[in-house]
Amino acid sequence: MTGREVPVTRHVRAYVGLGANVGDARGTLSAAFRALMALPGARVRGISRLYRTKPVGVTDQPDFLNAVAALDVPAGPDAATGATALLVALKGLERSFGRRRRGRWGPRELDLDLLLFGRARLAIERPPEGTPLSAAVDPGAAASLLEVQHPAMRDRLFVLAPLADLAPGLVPPGWHETVETARGRREAEEGPDAVVPVAHWSEDDAAWVGPTGGPIVVDRATMADADEAARVHTASAAASYRGIAPPERGGLARRSAVWQEILADPASRAFVARDGGRIVGVLHLGPFRGDPSRGALHILYVLEAWWGSGAGQRLIDTAHAELAREWDEAFLTVLTANARARRFYERNGWRLAETLVEPHFGGIPTEVARYRRSVRPTPGPER
Repeated sequence: MTGREVPVTRHVRAYVGLGANVGDARGTLSAAFRALMALPGARVRGISRLYRTKPVGVTDQPDFLNAVAALDVPAGPDAATGATALLVALKGLERSFGRRRRGRWGPRELDLDLLLFGRARLAIERPPEGTPLSAAVDPGAAASLLEVQHPAMRDRLFVLAPLADLAPGLVPPGWHETVETARGRREAEEGPDAVVPVAHWSEDDAAWVGPTGGPIVVDRATMADADEAARVHTASAAASYRGIAPPERGGLARRSAVWQEILADPASRAFVARDGGRIVGVLHLGPFRGDPSRGALHILYVLEAWWGSGAGQRLIDTAHAELAREWDEAFLTVLTANARARRFYERNGWRLAETLVEPHFGGIPTEVARYRRSVRPTPGPER
């Protein structure tokens, strides 16, 4: 071998808590997460849902928004050095986002807490640039050590809930329970309203997105909707199949072609659900396997952030009404392992007809459940 070998930087998994309750908190946290993504040597491995949480300590202030990010960061020559470097970077980001000097537990323009740094357990002096801004008005904060894992993490539901999104089975060093178990314990003590998920991270938007609270409208899709429908279809399918099917490569390109073909047909039965003008769900109906005597629900997907918002119900109600215009019965196919989707369809009157194995996900034999439903209303007795 010639030349000098390039040293390989060792990385460690770190978890960072994000919080804010001043000004445009959601916008600040979205920008802060993008800044974390740009930290030198950092690789983002996940971001939790965004939660609305009740303040702790000083309760006379607005609710917080909180999330947790998983990062693979340079480990440094030792855990103390690596964790300190990350802490300094986090405090620098807080200052760059306008974090003001206030007392502990008070309002925050941005709070970035180092929760976990691999399996390290540390209690070390902070460098001056890693001192909390609250130290200027709170002598206790000035004297605080950098402790990893974060000493209050186990009893803070606003940390445990988003951390459980990313690592529910993780047992942090020194704990005797998983993060998910700790989350459940604290939720039972504080109540389900203490932390409420309000948004999911969108790669397309590079921000957290969620329901506006306004009406969700279903209308017929047009060719102008093709690209956005394909993105929604792809993102929704990825969320629906997470953990039960392999990730799909080239899914967006494939679905873009599918939606272009669907919407090029003026007779297509394709619909979209919109929230504030944004497409949040897609629906496509047609004959079952080319048989004009039977209908089929071919596509129904809703963005994960809108699960439970009513968008799926609006789409399935539209499907039933549209199918009834032409057919007496209809069919749909869903992965057998997709329990959430199966419960949804069963609640809406679909009945299991058969289970079988079909090629999916690039030809992989996959067990699917086929459902049947009568869609044309039965005439009532004459009067």
